[in-house]
Amino acid sequence: MATIASPTRRTLADVTNTPKLPANNNRKRSRRHTEEDDALLDLHECPKKTVTMEKSTSSNLGSGKTISVSVSPRLCSRRLGQGSRAYLSVLSARRCYALPVLESFVSSQTTDVHHFRNEDGETDIAVSCAYSNASNRRKESLLAVALERGRVEVVDTSKRDSWDITPSKMSVQAHDSPIFDIQWSRDDKIIAAACEASLGLIDVATETLTSRFDGHTASIKSLCWDPIDAAIIASAGRDGNIYIWDTRLHSGAYDAKVCPVMTIKQAHNPTLRRKRNVPHSTSRSVTSILYAPNSSQQLISSGSADGILLKWDLRAAKAAMEETPVDPTVAYTKSRRPRGITSIALGSNDSLIYGLGVDGMVYPYLTSTLYAHPSAFHSTGPRKFTEESESQSSTSSPPIESQTQPRQSLSFECKLSTSPCGRWLATGGTCGNAYLYDISSMADLVVDRKPVTLKGHARNVNAINWASSEMLVTCSGDHTVRVWRSDAEQARRCREESDAEWHWRWATAS
Repeated sequence: MATIASPTRRTLADVTNTPKLPANNNRKRSRRHTEEDDALLDLHECPKKTVTMEKSTSSNLGSGKTISVSVSPRLCSRRLGQGSRAYLSVLSARRCYALPVLESFVSSQTTDVHHFRNEDGETDIAVSCAYSNASNRRKESLLAVALERGRVEVVDTSKRDSWDITPSKMSVQAHDSPIFDIQWSRDDKIIAAACEASLGLIDVATETLTSRFDGHTASIKSLCWDPIDAAIIASAGRDGNIYIWDTRLHSGAYDAKVCPVMTIKQAHNPTLRRKRNVPHSTSRSVTSILYAPNSSQQLISSGSADGILLKWDLRAAKAAMEETPVDPTVAYTKSRRPRGITSIALGSNDSLIYGLGVDGMVYPYLTSTLYAHPSAFHSTGPRKFTEESESQSSTSSPPIESQTQPRQSLSFECKLSTSPCGRWLATGGTCGNAYLYDISSMADLVVDRKPVTLKGHARNVNAINWASSEMLVTCSGDHTVRVWRSDAEQARRCREESDAEWHWRWATAS
């Protein structure tokens, strides 16, 4: 049977006229493919790599002969296969041209810096900030900023040209004192603001403060919406109490009196929990709260007195159902006294909780038991272990050191935040710097604990929040709010051009 030589490769579909199936772009991506895409940002702009291959004696080239060819990873992925050794060797050769994701963050001096002014024309300090839930899904870029004088403003932080002036989309005077926390509802229709000792709800559509909930005797430090029931919100304050509120019980009048549906008195001070009147000087503040993953019945809290986390069963919150057995701020460091936790956030796969301590350390906890994380991570800086503590806790990991050079204590206004993808963690810091960490918990990868530094402010960075895995915002005491975007090409130009510092700020590896 004669064969037909054709320069074009013919497939079975060409002969039988069988319709070709469209490519399925919704297939689940493997972990290796995700890592390769992260490592090869802007791959099409990277120069081709010359790979030298040595042929065996059975080759037509003869024994010992070598050839040099210029190949691209896209060609290798089709001809050699994604999992072949040849393709992986080419991929490793091209990694020298790739820029890590965290090192690709840049911020423009003209379009990414926001200033907020009060009625007198003076710039105000941003105390807290939060991106909308739609921003986490990359549908928009709406950022709510709470200012020191009680004003809440919503701005669009989408990328814009230098001549485009983007005004505030919303501005509401919620209170006359600093708002320490601000949270969007699940449908992004309501913004909850910690108005001193009151909880205020802002209607985004009407731009008005619709309702207020009173009950705390000191400033509210943290707010958290129920992940299942959209009408339930929890608040925790400096008075040491945790309140659970049902917004449906509000009559509609702004000054209507509403009682909380549940109260946890002196959550982190069990000796005073049964007393009715507790002096404010003796109470231990609750600094941060969050709901357990996919649960509206369990609440996790941190305090200002130590590094112990508590888990509460909201069906019967007479006592904490679980707590951290050993204070990591004492057991795993050289500190002679416990240190408080400023804020907590869920990590990758919701299996870990990260807490930022006032000692500048980031402590990982297991979500299920609140124990210190097993020995899979190591500190980036000098290990702050004593020989005695190492021998007693061989199965625990040292905390991540938040780079506050030199070692300085953080204020309780300094926060941390995890990206929606769960891979990155950002913390505020002193000296005008913020720090990014890779917190990927994949067992087959070496986790990089060396932080990437964002140098863009003149004073301490306190509030910080992620919009997506490619954009975050930092708020500082220098009256500026700065947006950072992942742009590998611009980051390369900033490192190459000598005058780039006049127009840009970019991430630097430690």
